[in-house]
Amino acid sequence: MEEKKDVVAAGGIVVRQGKRGIEVLLIQKKDSGAWTLPKGHLEVGEQLENCALREMTEETGLKVRLKGKAGQISYSYHRDGFLVHETVHYFLAEPLTFEEPSPDFHEVQQVVWLPLVEATQKLTYPNERDLLVKLKNILLGSSNQEN
Repeated sequence: MEEKKDVVAAGGIVVRQGKRGIEVLLIQKKDSGAWTLPKGHLEVGEQLENCALREMTEETGLKVRLKGKAGQISYSYHRDGFLVHETVHYFLAEPLTFEEPSPDFHEVQQVVWLPLVEATQKLTYPNERDLLVKLKNILLGSSNQEN
């Protein structure tokens, strides 16, 4: 019988007002090529907010400020003989400067700012896409925008 393991992670949806409207920062993971939101596993004794800040800075090279909770997603996968159930807590964030991203190229292949709709389409994982769609009206500042 396969052992189960619960994992907690945190990350962020980094947004800015760009030349093309609201833009979202996406990363492309080096190992899988997947396009995702920056996130990572909680360290022992670490608070969710601190984990999110640390991971966003490590993966994008940007200093950010948290703006509030954005939601969470859960999923399961197999790794090293375990069935891992992971819950990721996301925070809405904004960059503190206008610097361009400078990612950790050990983990990240590239980092890009994309308009909200384009970012939603580019995300590899449906649960992250769904989260961004749910936040669309909040990010655009309107409750009657189409999905």
